[in-house]
Amino acid sequence: MEFGVSYYPELTPESEWDRDLGMMLAHGIRTVRILDFAWSSIEPKEGVYDFGWLDRFMDLCAGRGFSVVMCVPTAAPPQWLMSQFPEIMIERRDGSRLSYGERRACCVNSTVYRDFSAGVAEALAQRFGRHAAVVGWQADNELIGPEYRDIFECHCPDCQWRFRKWLKKRYGTVQEINEA
Repeated sequence: MEFGVSYYPELTPESEWDRDLGMMLAHGIRTVRILDFAWSSIEPKEGVYDFGWLDRFMDLCAGRGFSVVMCVPTAAPPQWLMSQFPEIMIERRDGSRLSYGERRACCVNSTVYRDFSAGVAEALAQRFGRHAAVVGWQADNELIGPEYRDIFECHCPDCQWRFRKWLKKRYGTVQEINEA
């Protein structure tokens, strides 16, 4: 059996990376999972990617023999995205929206959110898709779990439109919905 850890190089001083990886190796850990909340560190401004710190971390991992699982960091979009496009935030039943800093605060049905998510995923894949340390990718696996449904159920225009589209496809007419 192999063990791995989640590690946050974007939150850890670079001077501590080598020491931390050494401690992991000393305890039999040879796999790290990174980046699940690092979008703002990867893309600090729209379309401007900063991979310098990540290049150094990945090369350090490869040099130490680590396997890296890279997350696509869509669970925590950067503030610039949420400020520029507030409509991507989940809208509650009462019309209020979640605010920046809440994990999973974006509506997964938002085309704006999806386009920016695809952009950061593509940038990561192009940059690190063939890196020697990368053994896998984690696409976000917690879109909206049942434990969050009351908090994160979205009622934004995108969700309402998609729900109506689904109802029409499934039932056809309002009369058929009412009968069902």
